[in-house]
Amino acid sequence: MEAAVLAAAAMAGIPRGQLVSLAVPCVFLLGVLWVASALNIARSVERCLAVEGSVWHDHECVLLFECSSSLAIIHLIFMLIWVAVVTRVQDVGGAQDRRPDDELRPQRRRRYMGPPDADAVYPYVFFSVYMCCGMLMLLGKALGGGAARRIRENPADEGAAFLLKFGPWLFNAGFLSLSVQHCCFIIPCVLIGLMRLLRLRENAGAR
Repeated sequence: MEAAVLAAAAMAGIPRGQLVSLAVPCVFLLGVLWVASALNIARSVERCLAVEGSVWHDHECVLLFECSSSLAIIHLIFMLIWVAVVTRVQDVGGAQDRRPDDELRPQRRRRYMGPPDADAVYPYVFFSVYMCCGMLMLLGKALGGGAARRIRENPADEGAAFLLKFGPWLFNAGFLSLSVQHCCFIIPCVLIGLMRLLRLRENAGAR
């Protein structure tokens, strides 16, 4: 993906200095998004710590923890699978440059050996994260809105009263999950990709 961006930048005649100047506001915006996500996580933790008694007896806190931790684990598994796919062990020792003890201890090292379009996995992983969090938030809004209409029609409806509370809980769970993904996975991965892009651009300009 970085190679394609570099080729497009080269065709557009974007110099390295201008590419760096474009990267600076991107890093600033990512930092602002990370701070906003961290503040949302802090507010959720503070709200659960303020619960009287055990946190596990509060249904909203349990839902927040279960949803955010489950999506974080799923995303971590996706990232580990991606690393396993694009990284492999390659024997770099040759018969002409091996030392005598190399026959007993082959020299191996980990090396980035992904296919040319390996970075295309990134958008699919990110899309799956946003889709899961967005579905939770939309479902929470839909349940809350439907429950509010049912309450107006029948104020004694206990099921609608529960859904009126459960809908916002589900929305908050999706929003917290998205904040956790931004802080722990998405923003760090984007920054790493941006640094790789600048490094590749620098290496291409040095040739």
